[in-house]
Amino acid sequence: ANGGWVYLDAKIGWQAWIEDEASAFRFDGSNWVALGSFGDPVGEGGTQVRTLEFDHVVTAGSTNETLVPIPSHASVFGISGRVVEAITANTATSWRIGVSGSDNRYGDSYGLPFNSYALGMSGQPQTYYSDTPLLLTATGGEFGSGIIRLRIHYAALTPPNAV
Repeated sequence: ANGGWVYLDAKIGWQAWIEDEASAFRFDGSNWVALGSFGDPVGEGGTQVRTLEFDHVVTAGSTNETLVPIPSHASVFGISGRVVEAITANTATSWRIGVSGSDNRYGDSYGLPFNSYALGMSGQPQTYYSDTPLLLTATGGEFGSGIIRLRIHYAALTPPNAV
């Protein structure tokens, strides 16, 4: 206000967006609790439904692994994505997304042009017990360049607070 900061004590029910966690939180009177949490009403443990969004810069080659992985102990419902900079390709006609050992787990035949999108649902939630990069594979050729905005949709467990 007037070129300076105003500091306020949080009130029960206030909400905030934490940019670096890409998550919304609500103040419960003593803690900031992630929205989408289930379980203990004061946020001392439960299940959180989360999304992790990031931009992947496509590099030349037939496959690309993402630098941002599926988090350890995440139970993934699906992966969504949107081409935010058209994908150039050396004879590739589309792309698929998955993980090592299952390169189309989250779908295939996705488009290369700007604004093409991917909606890859898991047949059932798939749990990953270590950080796991996504694998993008060019169909019928190789990638050149481009940018894909990806979002991992998952559930995460949170342990109870210490006594």
